[in-house]
Amino acid sequence: MSTDTQETLRLSPGLVLRRSALPFFLFGAVLMSLMFLSWMLLLPRFTKIDIGGTAFGIDELMSHREELQKDLEVAEQERSLHLLAVGDKTYQALMQEKLSHTSFSSLKVDILRIADESAEQNDAIHVSNFSYEPVPGTFKVEGDVRFVGPRSMTVLAQFIENVQAHASVASITMPRFVREDHPDLGPHSPFSITVTLK
Repeated sequence: MSTDTQETLRLSPGLVLRRSALPFFLFGAVLMSLMFLSWMLLLPRFTKIDIGGTAFGIDELMSHREELQKDLEVAEQERSLHLLAVGDKTYQALMQEKLSHTSFSSLKVDILRIADESAEQNDAIHVSNFSYEPVPGTFKVEGDVRFVGPRSMTVLAQFIENVQAHASVASITMPRFVREDHPDLGPHSPFSITVTLK
């Protein structure tokens, strides 16, 4: 066995560490320097993202995301106001305007109820047509009084009086009180009244 081989076998781990420490230290220092330089110079250059023509870095992206999130919340609130306009002043004004007018359906039901109550038999006052004009606040009712014989004008007068006593009625145009003979209906009194609402 040669002396060189014997010297190689006698190397201890401490001696190996001492001899390899400087190269490892130099390698680590160069690697750390290169990583630091790439982090400072290369990464910002290659990690920028173009959004709408503006380049953003990582830090800028976070603040830009927060700004976009705030803008999105404001836009959603505005959209909710337009979709669900309960809180909108214009919507509330329109609702007040609507509520200030008597609704067509409720007034129609009231007129039909008054027609039933104004005669002893339910089908005596026959209403053939309703028309409602909410802007001038008028309600036109057309029909005739039938099946009561010669009392048709009396029943019509009672009906007109009951309609005029309704809480929503300001005035009423009087119809022509006539009695006509019809081959099927017998004596009947046609009427057309225009009710002006309060």
